Amino acid sequence: YIFKEILSRKHRNQLLILESFLEEQTVTIQQLEEKTGATKQTIHKQIRELEQIFSFRLKKYRNTFYLQNKEMINYTTISHYFYHHSIQLQLVSFIFFHPFASTAKIANTLEISETKFRNVYKQVTTALKLYDISLTKSPFCFVGDFNKMRQFFQVFFSEKYYTIEEYITSDEQEIIEKILQGFVHSTNESSCRTQQLNSLIWVTIKLSAHLQN
Repeated sequence: YIFKEILSRKHRNQLLILESFLEEQTVTIQQLEEKTGATKQTIHKQIRELEQIFSFRLKKYRNTFYLQNKEMINYTTISHYFYHHSIQLQLVSFIFFHPFASTAKIANTLEISETKFRNVYKQVTTALKLYDISLTKSPFCFVGDFNKMRQFFQVFFSEKYYTIEEYITSDEQEIIEKILQGFVHSTNESSCRTQQLNSLIWVTIKLSAHLQN
């Protein structure tokens, strides 16, 4: 997941727990402690929360958890959940769509205080440095190597949504198809390849709004 480093500590721990159960159907408390760095009490609490969120069942025997219905969770549903519940990821997404927004506008839209916003902003800017992307101060926009930003956000939105139709509007799709007409022969391109090209062009157009004079 490209978003892993951007998550809050709690969500990152929950992600590590979920990944552990997907990789190994049987997981011990000690293994989860080592992976997350969290205490036993915190792990038990977060597992109870995750059982409610994803509706899967765990059976515990001594210090070992057994995942009883693995089909209830997969990597796609996990990424979808965190993209829509992480305030850090919501901030990244909002600024992508609304470059040069002010602190007040973002805080109001995300329904958080400006103090909370500053904390989230600090977490996000630190995480984005791992991808060589910077987030300016107010008014906010993304800066850095354009190709690296384009690659990052293409993966970002492919992880966030199930299909490109969820984030590329029909009007935008029509424009992209016209752009591609002179370069791609649709009969020779697979559906997957076409969607990748559509996503890449869409991200390129959106990111161009972040370019400063």
